[in-house]
Amino acid sequence: MKLIACFIPSFDFGGAQLTTINLANSLIKDGNIKVDIIVCKAEGGLLALLDKKVNVVDLKCSKVYKSIFKIRKYIIHNKPDYFISHSDIPNLISLIVKFSIIRYSPKFIIVQHNYYNIEIRSIKYVGKYIPFLIKHLYLKADFIVAVSEGVKNSLNKQLKEKKTIQCIYNPINIQTIMDDSQLAIESELGDNFLLYVGRLEKVKNLYFLLDVFKEFLKYTPNYKLVIIGDGELKSSLINYARSLYISDNVYFTGYRINPYNYIKRSSLILSTSFSEALPTIIVESMYFGKTVVSTPNKGAKELLNNGILGYLSSSFDNVDEFAQLIQEGLNTPIESMKLKEEFQNKFSSEKTVLKYKDLLQK
Repeated sequence: MKLIACFIPSFDFGGAQLTTINLANSLIKDGNIKVDIIVCKAEGGLLALLDKKVNVVDLKCSKVYKSIFKIRKYIIHNKPDYFISHSDIPNLISLIVKFSIIRYSPKFIIVQHNYYNIEIRSIKYVGKYIPFLIKHLYLKADFIVAVSEGVKNSLNKQLKEKKTIQCIYNPINIQTIMDDSQLAIESELGDNFLLYVGRLEKVKNLYFLLDVFKEFLKYTPNYKLVIIGDGELKSSLINYARSLYISDNVYFTGYRINPYNYIKRSSLILSTSFSEALPTIIVESMYFGKTVVSTPNKGAKELLNNGILGYLSSSFDNVDEFAQLIQEGLNTPIESMKLKEEFQNKFSSEKTVLKYKDLLQK
């Protein structure tokens, strides 16, 4: 039986964590594959989504960098056939471990989820060393996976030497989406609401989102804005909404393990990020045939085919333009069937998991 080990910091909400869970849940259905998920801390809301057959290895580490010796010990003792890590820091940790193992080493697969040259700007101190480490250490991986064509191209430019990088989109669990979307939502939201789903962090450009919504309300006062997610900016954003006198129309739900019932019933999906590799909310919106209005980050441009499959603003700070695009999206939504077909053609879990299985045969 083949043993696949996957490494993520925790089960907190995030694209890398959700991808790992969906991949593990799909792989474990194969009777010839055993899956271990290795985490620094076995906690977080996404843990509830994990198949009970998947084994969780809790390293009980307070910081990711403290996991190096425990991961090394796990590999030497359990001898996994493949070791898959996700995102910058876990990828680097994994490759450092690879260097330290002499007698036995699994094949290391690193999965790049973001444009590290954009997002590391928010990491203090250590951030300035990450580009150098990625440039050199990533070449030591047996396989590199990028979650979008944009990330693949960006990473190829950053590496010291040419390396084969395979683009595999994140697997989406259709059955979960179907089941969870049937659940009811708060009745006071009514039928007219705009939806944001994601972390409440600086890179998501959420003060801009609130400014846009205030402008939008001037012409369409009967709409509400639902913000699903948690993060360090939550309290500040709530106070900012109050200062704009729009708090009666803005709902901060906090983290929800199930956003699908909201997506299904929303009027429009909004994304205002400065940087996205593969925005999961846009992919999930396509499943429901929902129109998206987004800022022109690389991930959104790729998924929305440069504005053919959704509405893209020309900048990240033009409030009037984005408010107008919301109005256009409501008046002239993208054809629902076209979006659903795009989802089936590119993002169904069957297609993406099959690509991972092919990789696990090499």
